[in-house]
Amino acid sequence: MSPAAVEQILAGFRVRRYGQGRHVALLVHGAMLSAASWEPFQKALGVHAPSWTSVAVDLPGFGLAPDEPWDDYGEMAERLATLVSQLRTASGKLVVVGHSMGGGIALTMLRDRGEVLNGMVVMDSGLGQSQGEISIGSIVGDLSAPPAGQTVRTIVESWFSEPQNIDLEPLIRDAGCVNAETFAGMLAAIRKHDLSGEVSRFPAIPLLLLRGSRDRTRTASEMQALSRLPGRSDYVEISGSGHCPHIEDATVTALVVASWLARI
Repeated sequence: MSPAAVEQILAGFRVRRYGQGRHVALLVHGAMLSAASWEPFQKALGVHAPSWTSVAVDLPGFGLAPDEPWDDYGEMAERLATLVSQLRTASGKLVVVGHSMGGGIALTMLRDRGEVLNGMVVMDSGLGQSQGEISIGSIVGDLSAPPAGQTVRTIVESWFSEPQNIDLEPLIRDAGCVNAETFAGMLAAIRKHDLSGEVSRFPAIPLLLLRGSRDRTRTASEMQALSRLPGRSDYVEISGSGHCPHIEDATVTALVVASWLARI
């Protein structure tokens, strides 16, 4: 039987912890998602990498976190660096796993504070705005108000290769709870994200680049471009998954991450 998550407030963030390993993986969710979206992945990672504790964070304005305006990945990366310093154990390793928007924030942290990390997993993200056929921005256009109703469902369904096989309702509820100020800040942060000219500023740490093979938001070439960053990188596609392989195929994704963690 899988242990229950332990919910805590650390460095001003609401987090959900799984496991009691001495190494720590900080999980940063994507746009309109929350820490809860990592739960199946956390349970699977606890089985396949028992020496690791996974800590999923609710970014401000998402999930159960209080609303607090922010509109810049650099600002959020700095705040998460404070959380990282509290999570690090004396004898353990620490990695950040970032999905989509969370991957952009993680990459920004890597550029600015990468010396404090032992590795990073970047999942369906990139150095700039997504170049795929569909995204939140392409669905909502120039809307300044958060989407509602069918638009929210369309966004959530676009994340999966086979949405009919996913329990969408918790994800739709999370996405539908994002308020106008948080939504506007989120879109602003996404639209100004561009690290493509700053490759030389990144430190050399191990990278795992994960992409759902049927992701319509992030292209394979965008993900593979991250291989230009200093340090060793491994690129893996999760066969049949869309933009959220940690939800759509949590066990396989956790197995890939666990294998990589064993080698860093």
